[in-house]
Amino acid sequence: MINIIKLVNLILILYNQLDIGFSQYNLYHTETNPNLNPFDYDCLYQYLDYPIPEKYGLFPWCIRQETFDKDLKRCDGNEITFKQLKINNISVADLLHWNAVVEIMDLYEKYLLLPNLVNENEIYCNCSHLLKFGKFCEYDIDRDDNDERMFTSFFWLSEDINNDGDVFDTPSTCFIGIQCQTNLVCLDWRQICNGIVDCDSGEDEPAELCLQMESNECDVDKEFRCQIGVCIPFNLQFSSIGYCFDRSDWSKTIDLHHSTNLFERCSQYPSTECDEINHGWKKFSCHNGQYMSFGDLTLKTSQSGRTCGNNYHLMYLKELFSNKNEEDRCWKSMICLTGFDYLFSQINCSPNKTTNDCDQVEFYFPSNSIVYSYVFFLYENINRNNWLIYSGPNAICYKKDYCPNKTWTFTRQDLVCFYVDEKIFSWKNFYEYVVQMFSSCYSSSHLPVHIKANTLYQCNLSQTFISIYRVKDKTKDCFFNEDENKDIDLCSLKINGKFECFTNSSECIRQLLMFDNEYDCSDGSDEYFETVQTNFLGPNDNYHPWRRMDPNKIYRFNELCDNFINRHIFPKESNETDETDCEHWLYSCDSPYTNCDQIWNCRDGHDELNCGSQSQLYNSYIRERFHCKTNEHYCLKLINHGNDINMTCLDLNRINDGIIDCIGETDERLTNICIEKYPIDHRRRFHCQNSSECIRTDEVCDGKVDCPFEDDERICPWLFKSNSSIFRCQDALSNSPVRCDRTTLRNRQCQMKEQLWFCDLETIKSPTNQWPVQYDEFPQYANQMTQLFVKNNDNKWLCNFGFRIRSSIIDNKFYCLCPPTYYGEFCQFQSEHLIVILKIKVAYPIDKLTVFRLIIYLFNADDFILSYEEIIYSQLSTFDGPYYAYLMYERVKQLSLQQRTKSRYIRIDSYIINQTSVEYISSWKYSVLFPFLPVNKLIVELSLVNQSFRMFNCKKRCGSHGRCMFYLNSKEKEYCWCEQGWFGEYCQSKSLLNLCNQTSCAPYSQCIIINNQSKCLCSLGRFGDQCYIKHNSCTNNQCPRNGTCLPMRLNKHSSENLCICQDNFDGANCDSERSPSRIYIDKNITDIYSIRAIICITGMEFRSILQQLDRFLFDKVTSPIVIRTISRAEIGLIRVYFNFTTNFYYLVFIQLMQRPSVNASLLSTNRCKNISELFNQTILNDYSYLKRLKMYHLPCSNDSNLKCFFDEHRMCLCTNTRQSHCLLFSHSRGDCNECFNDGICLKSHTRNSDLDDNKFVCICSDCTDGSRCQFLLGNYYVTLDMLIGKEMKRGETSFAQQPTVIHLTLLALIVILVFSFIFNIISIIILSKKKLRQVGCDLYLLTLAIFSQIGLIFLLLRFIYMIISQMYIIDDQSFLEISCILLEYLVRLFPSIFDWLTVCISMERTYMIIKDVHFTQIIGLKTLKLSRWIILIVVSMNVLTTLHRPFHLILTDEIIYTGQPQGHPWCVLHFQSTLWNNYEKVINICHLVIPLIFNISSVMFFLLRRTQVELTSTVRKDKRTRQSVLIEQILKYKPLLISTIMIILLQIPRFVLTFTLSCFKHRWQRYVHLFGYLLSFLPLSAILFIYILPSPKHYQEFKAVCKRISYFRFFSNK
Repeated sequence: MINIIKLVNLILILYNQLDIGFSQYNLYHTETNPNLNPFDYDCLYQYLDYPIPEKYGLFPWCIRQETFDKDLKRCDGNEITFKQLKINNISVADLLHWNAVVEIMDLYEKYLLLPNLVNENEIYCNCSHLLKFGKFCEYDIDRDDNDERMFTSFFWLSEDINNDGDVFDTPSTCFIGIQCQTNLVCLDWRQICNGIVDCDSGEDEPAELCLQMESNECDVDKEFRCQIGVCIPFNLQFSSIGYCFDRSDWSKTIDLHHSTNLFERCSQYPSTECDEINHGWKKFSCHNGQYMSFGDLTLKTSQSGRTCGNNYHLMYLKELFSNKNEEDRCWKSMICLTGFDYLFSQINCSPNKTTNDCDQVEFYFPSNSIVYSYVFFLYENINRNNWLIYSGPNAICYKKDYCPNKTWTFTRQDLVCFYVDEKIFSWKNFYEYVVQMFSSCYSSSHLPVHIKANTLYQCNLSQTFISIYRVKDKTKDCFFNEDENKDIDLCSLKINGKFECFTNSSECIRQLLMFDNEYDCSDGSDEYFETVQTNFLGPNDNYHPWRRMDPNKIYRFNELCDNFINRHIFPKESNETDETDCEHWLYSCDSPYTNCDQIWNCRDGHDELNCGSQSQLYNSYIRERFHCKTNEHYCLKLINHGNDINMTCLDLNRINDGIIDCIGETDERLTNICIEKYPIDHRRRFHCQNSSECIRTDEVCDGKVDCPFEDDERICPWLFKSNSSIFRCQDALSNSPVRCDRTTLRNRQCQMKEQLWFCDLETIKSPTNQWPVQYDEFPQYANQMTQLFVKNNDNKWLCNFGFRIRSSIIDNKFYCLCPPTYYGEFCQFQSEHLIVILKIKVAYPIDKLTVFRLIIYLFNADDFILSYEEIIYSQLSTFDGPYYAYLMYERVKQLSLQQRTKSRYIRIDSYIINQTSVEYISSWKYSVLFPFLPVNKLIVELSLVNQSFRMFNCKKRCGSHGRCMFYLNSKEKEYCWCEQGWFGEYCQSKSLLNLCNQTSCAPYSQCIIINNQSKCLCSLGRFGDQCYIKHNSCTNNQCPRNGTCLPMRLNKHSSENLCICQDNFDGANCDSERSPSRIYIDKNITDIYSIRAIICITGMEFRSILQQLDRFLFDKVTSPIVIRTISRAEIGLIRVYFNFTTNFYYLVFIQLMQRPSVNASLLSTNRCKNISELFNQTILNDYSYLKRLKMYHLPCSNDSNLKCFFDEHRMCLCTNTRQSHCLLFSHSRGDCNECFNDGICLKSHTRNSDLDDNKFVCICSDCTDGSRCQFLLGNYYVTLDMLIGKEMKRGETSFAQQPTVIHLTLLALIVILVFSFIFNIISIIILSKKKLRQVGCDLYLLTLAIFSQIGLIFLLLRFIYMIISQMYIIDDQSFLEISCILLEYLVRLFPSIFDWLTVCISMERTYMIIKDVHFTQIIGLKTLKLSRWIILIVVSMNVLTTLHRPFHLILTDEIIYTGQPQGHPWCVLHFQSTLWNNYEKVINICHLVIPLIFNISSVMFFLLRRTQVELTSTVRKDKRTRQSVLIEQILKYKPLLISTIMIILLQIPRFVLTFTLSCFKHRWQRYVHLFGYLLSFLPLSAILFIYILPSPKHYQEFKAVCKRISYFRFFSNK
């Protein structure tokens, strides 16, 4: 038996190695778990990895029946036990290729690893040789080689299905989630809140919910508002991917063709793109992503873009007008008279029939209700003779209960009726007519309480509300079109997204009308500002197209002085235009800017001749067919009385000679009246013969006569004679092309290019991607797609938008694999789901080997996980599009929208995985907006990090089995991350079932508990429910050239492993060599160490713009500068920052052909000069910018060595003909605001996610310092942070590793504190004697000693705080903030009080000396009493004048390359107001200077006073000089003077340093200031020597204290 099994397995292995076109089908979820995956069974996962649409992710195809009872016991293949598989050395890799289900493979691998835990008699059912799959081989592939249908067609818009069957044989799906009685076939999810009531009772349009969407507003600086009210990140607008449901974020000029193409294709085959479209505001839904206007509902023929491609509208109409009795004569006649016979092939109508065959006087037609189930059309046979004139109803009847407030005229049985206005009603608009008539039944003139009225516009006639953002959008949003009233002043509306027309600031249009090839502004400026023109902004800048632009940025250098006045920006009354002051413009009419641009700039148009065979110009195509010479233009003439044409050529000397030779005035186009009459409308350039009429060029030969003498149609006689209303080619052999379409394929072009005739009259420049001018280039240079084939027989839509598989052992039954957007036995119901779109990048440079596993959970309001998906991300993936995840809502039926308002949110968990570990990193949390919508979309931008950041000041208590963390997108929201096996909000619960034990998940995996069930997170190279399946593709696939292999696929088309290449190699297998770009810095420029930072800008020219591709920031400059990639870059600039005020641009390379790398030098000769260096002050100050711009050719022509120059808006390059080429250029330093005190913030920005995009550098002014310019030095006060903060080593380092200056400073502070403690304690003991406190000075000295000691203690604590906060991470943010405020404030307060108290001492002593013998004991006691109040005043004055400081003390942390704070904050004083900053300066000066002045003044006054007294009293006794008397007084009062003089001497160094070295630049200055700073604290520790010892009475007490201390020590020793 064993040998037979071996033989069978050998055969199976050989069989599976053959290329038989059969792919792997490994089913997931064959054993369902109601808590983790309640709706999906037997799933196949498909990669989303296609360029159109740009999506990536795993897409599940599952059996999604509401009940699925598949109780199979028998195997339809070969039963093999696990034991037998092991004996025959069968590996999991073999089972993988044999289509084994994932659960079986996972269990078998567990058996191989832990045989005691798995039954060896477990059965594996093998059926790979039978082309079957499934756990019991129950499914097979139903193939038909003649009619194949690709599994991938759901993702790829490929034309593999043609809807060529019956027009009604199309898929139809329904949304059944809400209660809805409707007259439609069924409800579509897109009809929820689409502005049209489709349910009889309005369940699909509840005002209190739908108006939430209409009134929703977005952050104008960060978000783009979709038309339906959803907000998306601002930088995602105008992308090729439609992130908005309604595609309102699509760029209309670039993606119009793509969107039209998409809508057409949605009917032909399933597509995820179609399932995400909700563009049907007040339109008829086709149930597949397409929409129709109600006016097109009755079109008899299908028209692309106007009718449902799946013919759903025909299905609806046929159902509506059907009759149970198809032989009913009355019904047949009414079908014919109303024109709906095209719906019923069995009805043949007579063309001359004018009456019906109905016998009834009154009848309802159709017999079914119309639009709503309670509305009917009533016909009267009386007085209706000719039904061809009017075939509509006489009246509309309805059930009054549904619309009790509507006015009615008469009744019919249980219905009430009103008459129809025959002038308004027609069957063409019957649907909209009924909706309009009954709209008041569902609307109210009163808004719900929670809705903002200022964001809504009320349609008065229909009593409905719409978003104010729908006003003036060229769409009828109100039923009576009030929202498009020309009297509405859009400029006055307080909304974002409006564009102010350039020449008329009182004229505004909606932003979405820009770039749509229609002139909505009277000056046409809405079409002048192309979307791509925004690229002159820096890569960090956001584009706000509705904000009025600086006029100087709008001028296009290449359109100056080209003989055409640009009326978009220069109105007729302008005295200065782009065509004035052109005397310095060096180019002629035939210049690189004007040559072959489709516009005649030269009078004879010779600038448009000889453009080469590859030219895409209309003129070139036509001239080639007319066989015109090099000096001739084509010309069309009418001959034979206008019945024929003559196709000829005209010589240049007959061009613009004042004689019209050609139809349309093509030969006189520069003097064409159309230019003067319609300066803005560049397409209205065909001049009708013998008239003043002008028409658009696309109106020529369109089958409609527009010119008075029919010359616009006679010029195409083959159309005119046949009365054709559609353009076609003259030879009638070519397929009909589109007029004026140069992109038409060759097989659809007319032989004589008739589709292009006269199109060159349009004065619109032909876009080109070629360089308009020439530069001197420098430096000089010597896998197959997986397909599942499904039989496509006559019943090809059995599974609707799903795919069919067949089960041969379950009654040969068919099953449907449904995409996540549908469910049901036949995928006939629309799922309620959330589409999560992730734009992923890394937040900072991370090791290329890092692989992330992202888990996206969907939670309901009860924190229950509804569904989840996983994504594996590597930054090496070449895929740059979004990742998609489809998350299922609860599957509920017949539930109103009001019952669906409970909140939902998603959480995204990030893990780093490798082959031996799974490490949790971080989480994000996002609320789901509008939870009542059945299908919703959430767009998320994720910046991945590779480490878990510590949470500062975390308040959530997570117990001993969890840790508190914050969500990266919302740091105020905290959560507990639980240890393995624990769960709950506070990690307080542990599963009683021991769900996460040692064998729950494979080794190196991680077990988590969700919904009280265990889930395994697999390490890299493993998969399966328990992660036991090990699939390491690196075992046999090694990466060459020392590359590192990762067992994961880069994308679906690559091999199953990733090669991480060395820096010099690239490619999937490291087979291509690459070299980085190097830029060498010339030593003649400057000393390289003096460069603060360098920004390397790479860019390319695109339509007059220097589009910046990358900004590389270098703050530690070395030579050469190494740049990894410059792909697509044509121009390289370097901006060198030497200091705050000095920076220069240098041109380093121009490469006309793109190269992967470049070696260049930064030379002083290539410096780009500022325009202020090239022109005199008259030109710079007196000339307008436009006039100056026209002189920009002069610098290059005058200086042969000049490479480039720039002004505030442009960068100009010198061409090889010494002319200037100026491009719009952004000097913006990027979106960076990390610097304090007006520091210049420089930020990098690159397109490569593996480069540092968060790196920034602050360039500080002279009087600021710190990595973020957080220290302001110019406020006449310094702190220890400012002086030695730069010297500190931050992070977990020992104190011994700190610099010497830190050690010395701490030593000095300790010495000062120790000695001050001894001296101040002695001083306090002395002064505490009450008998010695006889005057106010004694109390001042006691207070001084106490305050001095407290101040010094705070000084040491402040220094210790700085050391600890910089060396260690302190989690308690409140402690840091409180410590910062208290310590920094008090360490500045007490020294200031000390200075003022010394003034009090000096002043009182002076007073005592002046009083001399008159200073009695009574006066002394008075001064003692007064001193108490003075001390209180001094303290209060100091506190009040500095009370602002605690409110401006903040913690500022260094932002490291991860984008997160380091956790080592500085305590700094930061003023956002200039007023407070100036006040701080004044206060600092006052507290420093005034005490010093008072002390000096008191000494001088005292000496002068005593000298004067002595001289007066002794002048008659002796003749001593003033100098001798002064010396005598100094010696006499030495004890009193010495203290004040010492205070003055100790204050002078701080005073001098403060005003001379307030803005220190060099390290020695910092050290000198540090010495002065420490010296200023010496008086606080020397009160004993300054005041106590020099005083006789205090000295005596000092000796007494010393004796008592000695006596105490003597007896202590005894």
